[in-house]
Amino acid sequence: MLSWSGPRAVAIAAVLLAMDVEWARPDSSPFSPPTPSHVVMKSLNTKLRNGGEMIDSGHRFLRYRVEREQGDWLWIVANCGTRGWVDRRDVVPVETAIGYFADLSAREPSSAQAHRMLGLAYYEAGDFRRAVHEATQAIKLDAHFADAYADRASARVERNDINGALDDAVEAIRLDPTSARSHLVRAWVFGRKKDPRGAFSDLEEAIRLEPGNAWLFVERAQLWRAGGKLDEALEDLTKALALDPDLTYAYLYRAMYSKQKKDFTLAVEDANTAVQIDPNQPNVYVIRAYVQCELKHFNMALEDCEQAARIDPKNVYVQGCRKTVLAVKGERRNALGEWNSHPKILAIVDAGFGEILK
Repeated sequence: MLSWSGPRAVAIAAVLLAMDVEWARPDSSPFSPPTPSHVVMKSLNTKLRNGGEMIDSGHRFLRYRVEREQGDWLWIVANCGTRGWVDRRDVVPVETAIGYFADLSAREPSSAQAHRMLGLAYYEAGDFRRAVHEATQAIKLDAHFADAYADRASARVERNDINGALDDAVEAIRLDPTSARSHLVRAWVFGRKKDPRGAFSDLEEAIRLEPGNAWLFVERAQLWRAGGKLDEALEDLTKALALDPDLTYAYLYRAMYSKQKKDFTLAVEDANTAVQIDPNQPNVYVIRAYVQCELKHFNMALEDCEQAARIDPKNVYVQGCRKTVLAVKGERRNALGEWNSHPKILAIVDAGFGEILK
């Protein structure tokens, strides 16, 4: 998601094509592995199935959380809200994705797509130097590979090569001006260059190209909020939810922005809805905890922090949750005792609570 301090890690685009297989929707029996399992797609030809229909992944190379299984089928969920059933043979665990795609590119050294997939796996793993290298290899093999330029732009932004990222984003758009994803990538670059006008212009074009893409409205909502226009931000989040009523992060952002406008009724309602939709996503509990703090429901807030910690104890926002609640409650010494050992937790300033720790 776009922020003026840098682009959030938003996954890379891939056009997903239909598979020629027969399918019957499995039931929704629960699947609770001892350790949460995350996967990525093996092939750009794979689609998810939801409600008996074929759906794509929003044109992104995504990290999915496995929540249920039925025979050979897995129910997978991405943070951006994309969810559906997939054949387990069409995914690879995140922890082995680099090895899988490295083998693929070794078997097919002249395949630009194989190098691209390896680059995306490196990007997902946070190895942006190798992500740039593999995107470059793909471009060498296919100089007209617009998606590879957009991939490299995203990785270069993460390496703080803003000028190189802008050059790549411009080239991606030149090669394929109809790609909403390339315009979104350039919007992230403009965000890093502190050019909100350019970022907003590209997001407007992305929405024009893909008006049914709910996530683009979430991105634009953050631009509105960064410019101090909460009403417009809330309007875009409502539009996103009209397009995708299960988009967890749209509820979370609307809860945060409603909290800032002191509309605690809507904030609580949205936070509760996010928990119902995605109970295995730790951030839904973190945001609800902050809303509960505003209402001085500190015990309920601490319970949410503990639930988030049970799901993902290493998440920096989760680590900051209990400390923030204690600080709001007035237990500054307990909060600050561990706070300084996790300086990255100060990113929670974005949720509107950082000032209490100053």
